Amino acid sequence: YIVFLQLFETAAEAGGTGTGAASGYRAHTKLSETSGTGWASVDGSNWQYFGWSAAALAWPGNGGAPLVVGGAYGDNNGGAYAGAVYVMLLSSSARDGSVASVAKLSATHGGVAAAGLAIAAHDRWGASTAALPDLDGDGAGELMVGSHGGHQYADILFLSSSSNGVAP
Repeated sequence: YIVFLQLFETAAEAGGTGTGAASGYRAHTKLSETSGTGWASVDGSNWQYFGWSAAALAWPGNGGAPLVVGGAYGDNNGGAYAGAVYVMLLSSSARDGSVASVAKLSATHGGVAAAGLAIAAHDRWGASTAALPDLDGDGAGELMVGSHGGHQYADILFLSSSSNGVAP
């Protein structure tokens, strides 16, 4: 699972005096394989290992709310342990870590195959994820997704807006 910790913004908010941010957090939001605030897993299978890897990407618009990516290397779409990543756009208005929309990228979801990526059984795609800076000049950060099975490779995905939230 992935846990968002909301830090105190000021010392006064943390119950102290003075100015400046205080250490500690005021609330948390947990996203697991099957539940979370504003979150619904695409297929809800157990043992996907959702959250094994996580990254946050800059995303233009949406009030500055980032995209959060959770790897699920045990996902079985496309074969046993083919893997997947879930791309979640956080709510810009709630400020509580709730998810406004989610897109699944796998061998059979999210246009990955159409983008030319061949994810196969035992690739464990999504075992690692990393945020990259904007490489193509569109204002959005890019996503690197790694695999530790089968072909042992990494892909750099240039994400773009779509009706479902994001697409490679």
